[in-house]
Amino acid sequence: MDYQTKLNEQNQLFVKILKEKQINSVNFIILGNSFASGYTINSKIKLFFDRNQNLFSNLEKAKIKFDTFHFAQPYKNSNQTILSWIQNNQTQKEVLDQQIKHYFSGPRKEIDKYNINLRTLKKYFSKNIKDKRGLEDLIKTQPKNHLNIIIFIANTGETMEYVENKKFSNSCKAILRGAKKDLIYCKKTINYIHKLNPQNLITIMNIPFHEKFPFLFLDGIIFLFNWIIPIYIGKIPNLIFTQGGTIEAKYYRVGDQKIFDPHPDKKHYTKMLYCYIYGINKNYSKITH
Repeated sequence: MDYQTKLNEQNQLFVKILKEKQINSVNFIILGNSFASGYTINSKIKLFFDRNQNLFSNLEKAKIKFDTFHFAQPYKNSNQTILSWIQNNQTQKEVLDQQIKHYFSGPRKEIDKYNINLRTLKKYFSKNIKDKRGLEDLIKTQPKNHLNIIIFIANTGETMEYVENKKFSNSCKAILRGAKKDLIYCKKTINYIHKLNPQNLITIMNIPFHEKFPFLFLDGIIFLFNWIIPIYIGKIPNLIFTQGGTIEAKYYRVGDQKIFDPHPDKKHYTKMLYCYIYGINKNYSKITH
C-alpha cells in the first residue's frame, strides 16, 4: 500500500477541516519518546513531524500559519520525565542540547554517527532555537483562531527501563511495574496539559504494533496497554486517540556491529504519520462544535 499517497490525501483533508473551523494558525507540539523524536538506525534520523513536508506545503497554500516544536528524546523519556519537561518549562534550546549530548557523547555515539551529524541536528531546531518560550508557555498560548495540537507519543519509557534493568526471569513483573508507572504518569501529564489550556487539541498515539514474528508476542501486551489508557484517562475534552501504525523490528549492520532496532524505518514512519493524521480527521469534528 502506498502510504505516502494516502498520507498526502489525509493532509489535504486535514487542512480543509482547519479552514472550516476558521483556524488560521496552528502549533504542532510533539512530546514523547524515541518514536516522537524520529529516531531510527535503518535510515537518516529526522524529527518525527518534520517528515510530513507535504502537510506543511498544504498549510502554506491555504495561508495557515504553522510551527513545529519538538520536545522528544530518544532516551530518558518516561512519562514522569515528560511531565517534568512541562513543569520546568523546557525550551527548544534545552531539547537540542540534550539531543546533542545523546547523539555525540552518549554510549551509542558510534552507532548514531552514521545517521545524524551535528550540522543536520542543529538545522532541525534552527527555526525556534532562539525562541525564549518554554513548553508550558507554548501550551498556554491561545490567540484568536489559533490551535495548539499536542502530539503525545510515549508510554514506553518507564516500561522499557524496568525491562532493561531486570533479569529475564523477572521480566513479566518488570513489565507490569513499568507499565503501571507509565499509566499513572500518562494520566497526570494529560490532565496537567488540559488544565493549562482546555482549548488545546490533545492527541495520544497508540504504541505501534509489530509486523513480523518473533516480536508479535509483544503485541498482546501492547494491545492491552493501548486499550487500557483511554479507559484510565477518562473523558477529557478535546482528546483524540490515534493508531500508531506498525514497526518491522530488525537487526542492522552498522559499521562492524550488528545492532537490533525496534524503531520504524522511513516507510513505517510514513505509515505512522498517515495513521495519525487519519485519526485526527476522523475524530476532530466529533469533539468540537
